[in-house]
Parts: sequence; structure tokens; C-alpha cells
Amino acid sequence: MSEHNTKKNKKKMLVFSIFISLAIISFLIYIAIPNFLSFNWRANQSEAKRNLTDLYNKQREYFSKNGKYADTFDKLGWSPSGNAVKSMFRYAYFLSAKEVIQPDGQSFYDWGGAKHGNSDKCDEGKWVTPKANYSLPQGIKAFVSDNHFQIIAVSNIDPDPALDVWSIEEKGELKNLIDDYVAK
Repeated sequence: MSEHNTKKNKKKMLVFSIFISLAIISFLIYIAIPNFLSFNWRANQSEAKRNLTDLYNKQREYFSKNGKYADTFDKLGWSPSGNAVKSMFRYAYFLSAKEVIQPDGQSFYDWGGAKHGNSDKCDEGKWVTPKANYSLPQGIKAFVSDNHFQIIAVSNIDPDPALDVWSIEEKGELKNLIDDYVAK
């Protein structure tokens, strides 16, 4: 009978060990996923910073040759650069309300069915491509004059409806006007 109890105890210990292992793995996943998402959202914001800095440098170069700032992307000879993997960009870039380059609608995997900024409502577990048609948020202006400019980048970098908005002006100051990462 003691041999039977020993086998029974070994089975109980095995089951208990499996449950403990699953609990530890679940806890680690619980900690890791938010950190990964945070890293991913911040990486998305680096696109806006890089492109706005590039636009600033193009505007400075144009100003040094022409004595005024360019009011079109064509005059700057500029187009946005995206991520290194897909060469797609997520942000809309505004020199003015009418001079804008919209993103090319990068597909992503929707895990939850939430309304995504300017995209259609998604069912759980589907690849979606958001409609790329951002506008300037109320109270935020993009403009170019002979001696001044403010260029705006707008996107929705995560599944919530809040926008991420960045600006740069002729002094080269990069500002996060609306931070989608903290807008949750």
C-alpha cells in the first residue's frame, strides 16, 4: 500500500509542479506583453521624430538657397521614410492644412475588435489596413511663411482612438503635442 501512496504522491507533485510552472509563465507573460507594447509604440514614434528632423533640415537647406521656407513637399524634394522592414510610414505629414502626405495604409494584426482611429471596426483576430486619411486635430495648425514654419505629424500608433501628434518649427524644437502612448 505504501508503494501505491508513493505513486499517488508523485502524480500529485507532478501536477502541482505543472500548475506552478504555468503560474510563473503566466506571470512573466503578464509583465512582458505591456513592456513589449510600450517599446513598440515608442519605436513607432521614432518615425515621426526622424521624418520631422529630416524635414527641418530640408527646410533649412531650402531657406539658405532661397531666402524663404518651402511651402510644398515637392520644393523640398522630400518624401517620408517608414520602418526599415516594410518601407511604409504610419504618420501623415502636414506643411499646411492643404499640403499633406498621408500614410500608405500599413496592415497590422488586430487582436481585439476595437475601433482603430480612421479604420473600420475589426473583428477579433484579423489583418486590417486602416484608412489613411488623418486631419489636423482641432487647435493645431501647420503652416509655412517666408520666415517661419510649423510642420505637423499625425498618426494613431495603437488600437485606441487617440492620436499621436508631433511638431517641429524653424528653431528645430521637436514637440510631442499629443502623446498617444499616455492618452490611454
